[in-house]
Amino acid sequence: MHKFILLFLIPILLPAQEKTFNKTIEPVKNPIETIDLISLKLMTLEQEYLIKLNHKDYIRARRLISEVEDLIKTLPIVEEIVPGVTPINEHDFKILFDEIKAETFESDQLLVIRSAGLYNFFTVLQIAELLELFSFPSGKIEAIKTIYPNVIDKQNSHLLLGKFEHSSDKEKVRKFLSAF
Repeated sequence: MHKFILLFLIPILLPAQEKTFNKTIEPVKNPIETIDLISLKLMTLEQEYLIKLNHKDYIRARRLISEVEDLIKTLPIVEEIVPGVTPINEHDFKILFDEIKAETFESDQLLVIRSAGLYNFFTVLQIAELLELFSFPSGKIEAIKTIYPNVIDKQNSHLLLGKFEHSSDKEKVRKFLSAF
């Protein structure tokens, strides 16, 4: 059923060469760009249209959007990594994870991340795992800003958007990521 929903929504969210609200949408050839564009369209849908629904319809529509976002997360990750650069190994990553977890304050957690970012590279999945250590979206966003330049598989960045609940936070992250 989920595949049906996604197959149904993709033509709606990405109509090739169709005029929508006075904007022409060009076909996207890169799958990562397609995923980013779908995520952006879902955020627009939520920010501009869902708020106009009554509560019951809003809840139903929000559930559908969440299902589509979950489906996006299940798409296969492209395994294209920067040649000659390897991410921090699992043993050292576990040590880093535990060090960050041991810090009581978010500012101290960010200091550990900044320090680790000076000498290591990371995958998006590793960054996503580190984000789980932060209680607030502001800390997660700062962590991304701090360590993202050292990410070696930026084509998988869409996975980071799933670590945020609110559209406004997702939009902040998306804007930051699009600068790379």
